[in-house]
Amino acid sequence: MTNANALIACRAIMGIGAALIMPSTLSLLQSCFPRRERAKAIAMWAGFAGAGGAIGPILGGLLVGHFWYGSVLLVAAPIASVAFVASALLAPNSRESVAHALDLPGAGLSIVGFAALLAAIIEEPARCWTDLLVVVGFGLAVVCLVGFVLYERRAEGPMLDMKFFNNSHFATGAIGITVAFFAMFSLFFLLTQYLQYVQGYSPQGAGLRGLPFALTVVAVSPRAGIAGGSAERFARK
Repeated sequence: MTNANALIACRAIMGIGAALIMPSTLSLLQSCFPRRERAKAIAMWAGFAGAGGAIGPILGGLLVGHFWYGSVLLVAAPIASVAFVASALLAPNSRESVAHALDLPGAGLSIVGFAALLAAIIEEPARCWTDLLVVVGFGLAVVCLVGFVLYERRAEGPMLDMKFFNNSHFATGAIGITVAFFAMFSLFFLLTQYLQYVQGYSPQGAGLRGLPFALTVVAVSPRAGIAGGSAERFARK
């Protein structure tokens, strides 16, 4: 790995893996934990997912400061290997009794839509709102994401059943976590560059300055399980 393009390609592959892990781990939580403990388990899952976003720059800064920059990719290999073996041995079977066909059109629309949206957001600061690439990116995102919603409402086996959003508790929770994660990872993206390029900190120093945030997320997230359980009991009444 000798250039930035190779690094970006490897990070894209890691992003695909992360996108596959998020829903599969939530499915396992649904299968492994009884209803009364599920809110606490999901809260812990969300806490460590958020903390991972803050711990990543710290570990990455340490590796870049002392080793070859490709080590930020290789360091995850042994961790993933251990997790793979542990999951194969310890995780229960979460397969449903009834098989569902893959919703390939819905998946394609969502992937293209969100990829176009992300590309437009990233490119806008270096270009401008009227730049052709940015305008096309936002336009493609709107078309694909609106098309995704319309298609899912009519599909026989939708990837995301839009009827779920008729439930106010589900809709509020989904919107809340979307906004929270969007803000959190936007903060990581911008703060790391600000600390290095504006404040002049090293990658290691910039990463360490995100440690209080990671510790706060880990400490506070279990409280969400208590709040979630209270909200669920209130909803039943």
